[in-house]
Amino acid sequence: INLMLSFTILPKNIKYLQIQGQQNNLKLNKYLKQCSNQLVSLKIFGLPNHLSHMPKLRQLTIQKVMFNLNMISKLSFLCPYLELLY
Repeated sequence: INLMLSFTILPKNIKYLQIQGQQNNLKLNKYLKQCSNQLVSLKIFGLPNHLSHMPKLRQLTIQKVMFNLNMISKLSFLCPYLELLY
């Protein structure tokens, strides 16, 4: 699903989400919280300061960001079943 963050409510049953373009961190976190328990795959531009717990997330793609190895422990806590990280 391609998403423009002008929408105010996301269905809670979304499993695959792609957000294109750079977004405000607070808005992005708000939208991710709405469907974070069901997400299996997430593609985002940049890494928000605060990520919601995503217990079912298996694939995460972060575009346009230099990945810091210190993020690994945070991601393993927030996404315990993460199998693929781009």
